[in-house]
Amino acid sequence: KVVSRYDSGRVKELKLNKVTVSGRELRRLFDLNSANFTLSIGEKVTIRTKGYGHGVGLSQYGADAMAESGADYQTILPPYYTGVTVEGFNG
Repeated sequence: KVVSRYDSGRVKELKLNKVTVSGRELRRLFDLNSANFTLSIGEKVTIRTKGYGHGVGLSQYGADAMAESGADYQTILPPYYTGVTVEGFNG
């Protein structure tokens, strides 16, 4: 049973019998695309995931494609993080 979720919808904590595990642990254990999942237990156990990644909003594939096309971080980040201003980086 899913006990709690983050605001993003990802599973924070779930109970399997008397054992409590994090959504992140279950994601890692079953190599799931996301910790945003539903769990159904009947004759079979069914796990359905929604989305990919860690839920922080940046598509690694999309960002990589933009970079391959010559875009820099100042062009790549704003579409993923709306309302954010990207300033110089002295890195």
